[in-house]
Amino acid sequence: MAHENIEIEVKFALTNPDTVIAWLEKNAKFEYESRQIDEYFNAPHRNFFGRPTVDDWLRIREESNGKKSVNYKHWHQTVGNSSWADEWETEIASPADMRNILLQLQFEPVIKVDKRRKTFKLGATEFSIDQVEGLGFFIEAEYCGPAADKDAIKVELIEKIKSIGAAIGEPDTRGYPYWLLERKGYIKQQEG
Repeated sequence: MAHENIEIEVKFALTNPDTVIAWLEKNAKFEYESRQIDEYFNAPHRNFFGRPTVDDWLRIREESNGKKSVNYKHWHQTVGNSSWADEWETEIASPADMRNILLQLQFEPVIKVDKRRKTFKLGATEFSIDQVEGLGFFIEAEYCGPAADKDAIKVELIEKIKSIGAAIGEPDTRGYPYWLLERKGYIKQQEG
């Protein structure tokens, strides 16, 4: 089944969050600020975390604005780096009931990610500054829309991050739950 819309995002550790937030507050449209608590699950029929790269994520999210959702992403990898994802998400009335359904189906809860996010819109790009408990600050730039030249969009997103004065480190291609799972020993650290 072909997908009309895709999500492309790039994320980096951020060492100057106050400077970047001040720039975005002055030059971009503030969208929202929220706290998100994500609980990730492993499937009983296949170990999502049994491969060198994690391609599948299933989560329940609760947000401070009252939104509650369940989300599944399947990431497409290019030479070991997350490039883009097929994504399905729907709002739910009760995270507790959804959690119980997953537990009854033998899905295993493995990690919670607690993050505070500030999101801004600049043109067609959404910028988010995340403070993640146990990990620090990150900046994410995201494109969500019709399928297009994925590699060109990714390069453009990186250039946009640099153009707003973000002091960034290496790209985070694996995501917050991955880093937390790795720190807890659930995923073995990759060598090299």
